[in-house]
Amino acid sequence: MNLYLVRNDRGRAVWVAWEDDEMRIWSYLQNTGKFHLNQGLYLDFYFDQNNTYEPATVETARQAIRDGVGHLDARVWAHRIRRFEADPAARAADEVLRHG
Repeated sequence: MNLYLVRNDRGRAVWVAWEDDEMRIWSYLQNTGKFHLNQGLYLDFYFDQNNTYEPATVETARQAIRDGVGHLDARVWAHRIRRFEADPAARAADEVLRHG
């Protein structure tokens, strides 16, 4: 398991990401309190590399979550948030971070 703090091209932390043992990329979403598969980050991590992926410890990931990294504005992204809330594959943050 690998954790990353994902920064955009302006250096702003935008996601806490988790690479699982199957090389899938998940991102933590504040709005649900869970990690969700993120195909866009997968493509960026393995191919495009537009973002910066800083290796993170469990404590760094927990602190970023406490700081609000991974929050979507519900006024703009309500449709996506509803989809994520119904995501049966989502993983609870404690489940992901306890293995670190």
